[in-house]
Amino acid sequence: MEQMMDQKIQVVHKRLDAFELRVLDRPALTIDVTTFQTELTSLCAEVVALLDPTDTAPEAATTAEEDDVVMTTLFGHAMPPPDSSCVVGKRHCSDHTYDADEARRLKKKERKQFEVAQMDSILNEERRQQRVREVYVGPSGISSTTDDAPIVGEGTTDGVPSVDPTSSGKLDPPAS
Repeated sequence: MEQMMDQKIQVVHKRLDAFELRVLDRPALTIDVTTFQTELTSLCAEVVALLDPTDTAPEAATTAEEDDVVMTTLFGHAMPPPDSSCVVGKRHCSDHTYDADEARRLKKKERKQFEVAQMDSILNEERRQQRVREVYVGPSGISSTTDDAPIVGEGTTDGVPSVDPTSSGKLDPPAS
C-alpha cells in the first residue's frame, strides 16, 4: 500500500516538473517601452483635454432679437374666438374618442398585468418561506402533530396512554 502511494506521488512530481519545463520554455513577452510610453502620454493628453473645462468666450451679440422672436411667437397672436354657443355642448365624433378608449384599454391591461405580477410575487414569497420552513423543520408530512401534546393518562385503551393534542384536559370518550 505504501509503495503504491509513493509511486503515485512520483507520478505527480514528474507531471509538475514537466509543467515547469513547459512554462520556462515559453518566450517571455516583450514590451516595447518606448511605444508604451508614447501611447501612455497620448492617452494622458486626451484625458486632460476631456477633463479641462473649455474656455468659452461670452457672447458679444445681444440676444434681444431672439427674445423678441420668441415672445411674439408665444404671445403675439390674439386668442382664438370662443366657440359658438351651439357647438359648446356637443361632443366631437373624431379620433380623439378612439384614442381615449384605447388609452383606457391599455391602462386596464397594465393594471391586470401588475395584479398578476403582484400575485406571482406573493406566491413566490410564500413558496420561498415554505422551503425555508422545510429546511429547518423538514417536509410538512413528516412533522408529528402530537409531539408536544401532554399525555393525559391511561384510559380504557388497554394501558396505552392517551394524548390530548388540544390540551383541554379531557380524556378521549370510551369506544363502544
